[in-house]
Amino acid sequence: MEPETPIVSSPSKPRDRVLIGSALALALIPFLALVARFNFLCDDAFISFRYARNFASGLGLVFNPGVTPPVEGYSEFLWVLLISVAERLGLDAGVFARVLSIASGVALVLTLARRLLARFPDRSAAALGALLFASTLPPLAVWSTGGMATMAFAWAVFACYDALFGDRDRPRPGLAALFGCLVVLLRADGAWWVAAIAGTGLACGLRADRRRLLRPALVTASVSLLVFAAHLGWRYATYGEFLPNTARVKLGFSVRALERGGRYIGLYLLTLPSLTLALVLILGSLRSAGRRALLPALVPLIATWLYALLVGGDFMCYARFLVPSMPFMALLLAAPLASIEERFGRLASAAVALVLAGLSLTPAFGVHPVPEDVRAAMRFRWNSDVFETEYSQWARMKGQAEEWKDLGIALRKNSEPGDSLVYGAVGAVGYYSGLFIYDRNGLVTREVALRPAATGRKSPGHDKAVPPEYFIKDQPTYLDAFLFPMKLQLPKPLRQLGMRGPIPTHARRPNLGRLGLWVRPTPPE
Repeated sequence: MEPETPIVSSPSKPRDRVLIGSALALALIPFLALVARFNFLCDDAFISFRYARNFASGLGLVFNPGVTPPVEGYSEFLWVLLISVAERLGLDAGVFARVLSIASGVALVLTLARRLLARFPDRSAAALGALLFASTLPPLAVWSTGGMATMAFAWAVFACYDALFGDRDRPRPGLAALFGCLVVLLRADGAWWVAAIAGTGLACGLRADRRRLLRPALVTASVSLLVFAAHLGWRYATYGEFLPNTARVKLGFSVRALERGGRYIGLYLLTLPSLTLALVLILGSLRSAGRRALLPALVPLIATWLYALLVGGDFMCYARFLVPSMPFMALLLAAPLASIEERFGRLASAAVALVLAGLSLTPAFGVHPVPEDVRAAMRFRWNSDVFETEYSQWARMKGQAEEWKDLGIALRKNSEPGDSLVYGAVGAVGYYSGLFIYDRNGLVTREVALRPAATGRKSPGHDKAVPPEYFIKDQPTYLDAFLFPMKLQLPKPLRQLGMRGPIPTHARRPNLGRLGLWVRPTPPE
């Protein structure tokens, strides 16, 4: 195989319609099946939904109306604006967000399929195998739901790369710049990925044989930078900060963050051995395929993993921070699969791809090739001593969001205008209750985010968490609230905290019956 073939060969339309049909089937059938299996909404999505609802109602991009200056407690600006359209039209924000996200996931898989078939027209087993690898990765399916902009962002990143590097002879600067702008608006940290892609384009464009890439890379970088600067100026004018509050609640660059970020990456390499094996194959192909040919796709992959390492990972399930790297990994994987196909035939390449797909799929059904005690050594969610698999973490996130929705509805029905609540998971509770929320984790409460990180090991996103009593000075209506089975007696330690209830609610749980609302009023000063 020629060294340049995997990355920089000119695309050609596949002539075999059967091949195209096979590619689409391999891409979409397992992908959509996994999407259906993992369909859920996470609690953090409801933070964006509340901002979107307030914006659609004319209150501005605020979580708690009336707070001056307001707090930017979201990190997906363009996503919030898109959800506000649904809120304005009276559509269900959760359904609308998932439709957009699934559509983005399908667009990503199809973009990848097109690029693989164009770059490997004579190595069909390698192209289809790499596509099967991508479409069976659980993180891509999980985060095609969830209600967040993760998949839209991943697609925009890959599409920006594809427009710039996909066709060696005809880079598309307008399209690359458009997707670059989407990248910087979809996530507050999106400039990191644009810098990786456009910066690589500028570096490649300095070579004599790649000069035609220089101007498109410069256009992409310049237009994206202008949009990023404009949004930065708007942020400062609106919120009085250059950084969103979501960035301030993080641990920051530190040895502890690096340790947690390393564990974050390590756990996913152990949970999804297909990623580990794919990386081994990709690194092995560097010697035969040549660094120059692989560099454009390798840089955003490295940038994504480096970002996850530096920020200390993410508490959510299934490698949310690593999702933007996965289409690049599939693209790079096609090179060693093509080498195998050339040397040993299509069946050998297909067999390797099937092994990778199996190693991806089994953890989605609770079967782990790597023993739990080995995976538990990489535990990074330090808020609990109990190791959670990624599947159990997904199930926990799904169930908690549904429970917090019920709590929010119960609070709305049993509170008065102007009431307030101290809480940690502020998404669904805040969205459905409409109460003024004091956020224990600091996402929507600036004074918590400005505190130094607590000593000791914390779960990502909880580095600066405060106890409910921290807000007694603000005299909130409730210091805490939760749902508890009506037929059971509240434990004595909770009764001693001054909890009041139960108030009957609409919520029911299997084997627990009807749930009652308990609240903890703030004691008078």
